[in-house]
Amino acid sequence: MEVEERQLDDADYVGLMAAFLGAGHHSTTSAMASLVNEVFTRPDVRDALIRDPAKIAVAVEEVLRLRPSFFGFFRRTTRPVDVAGAHIPAGCDVYMGRAAANRDPTVFESPADFRIDRDNYRHMTFGFGLHTCPGASLARMELRVLLEELLRRMPDLKIEVQNPRYHFGGGDYCFIEALPVSFTPGPRQTAANGAPSPLS
Repeated sequence: MEVEERQLDDADYVGLMAAFLGAGHHSTTSAMASLVNEVFTRPDVRDALIRDPAKIAVAVEEVLRLRPSFFGFFRRTTRPVDVAGAHIPAGCDVYMGRAAANRDPTVFESPADFRIDRDNYRHMTFGFGLHTCPGASLARMELRVLLEELLRRMPDLKIEVQNPRYHFGGGDYCFIEALPVSFTPGPRQTAANGAPSPLS
């Protein structure tokens, strides 16, 4: 394969695999921690999701919007362009701040709030157009199943730290480094297929 008239070598492929690992694993586990924190520190939200599981998908989109695992990416302009009065020549590296776009007050009402009654969650966390994340559907499914199972099996889960600190790593990764929780021990409900719960 050639990129910008240069044939890729083994180091390039290793770099690409590392990028897929980071994008596919680290980003999803970071979003999981954020989702657990945002839902289980709000008893009213937790209870509303238990009453109406259809809202779980909205909660997932809201945490993706509010707490993106990647704050943005660099892109290179292929032609001159004017954006909001700023002229950008061709060949320039431009930082696309997805986290900022996700909190744009002209797009999202009360953009800093975590809300499961939001009807607009067209965020930029997974990119847009040609650059949309190929794992977006898988990530959404993993987050939805995680929250469904926690609400079903550990509804009293409690976050044992106030305002957990987000860290930056590897450039634009943003994540909660540790999220200690507690829950009432004891037998759990059986799985949906009737098999015994591994946490029984």
